[in-house]
Amino acid sequence: MNSVSARKWTKKNIAEAISIVHEMFAAIKEKRSVGRHATLETCVNLHCLIQSHMKEDSGEEDNTGMKEIMAAERLEHLHLLLVRELESLQESYTEDATSTNYKIKRVIDYIHQNYHQDLTLQELAGYVGLNNSYLSRIFKEQTGSMLIPYINRYRVKKSLELLKEGKLKTYEIAEKVGFNSIDNYYISFKKMYGLPPNEYRKTVMGK
Repeated sequence: MNSVSARKWTKKNIAEAISIVHEMFAAIKEKRSVGRHATLETCVNLHCLIQSHMKEDSGEEDNTGMKEIMAAERLEHLHLLLVRELESLQESYTEDATSTNYKIKRVIDYIHQNYHQDLTLQELAGYVGLNNSYLSRIFKEQTGSMLIPYINRYRVKKSLELLKEGKLKTYEIAEKVGFNSIDNYYISFKKMYGLPPNEYRKTVMGK
């Protein structure tokens, strides 16, 4: 069973592990040379390996599976229990990826709708039920940007519309798009467009 004892499994590894379990039970059935004790020991070891990954990902361990394995009287039941556990692990990987993508999309949508307000990492993490550090990490992984710089860039882009209208002063625009200081607005704007907003309005927009 060394092939399934990888330190960190992927969906592909789990699919291979399921195939190995099928082959293992087919061989046991065919030869009938492996005693119940040895079969049970192998099943318990594999169950513990699966649970170590379940616990690593969810923080929880399922003790009911071990009881079912120890109580199983037929080979087919043991086979079914292990395959079911592996399939549950495989599904949890798929669900995590899907839900994570969905949560980042919800965060982005929330930013686009509320950019003019004072948005914090804690508020956004709470909105999608994640902790601060995990949200920061997966946001960077999926968008290529840290969260706060992403928010500031979006605010700067929205400020272009107000600059073009020419009705508001730059400090009013900064406040209207959610910057908590005119300095932060100037720094973020110049980083994106190479000029402070006042100069950009005069030279590029002719206002």
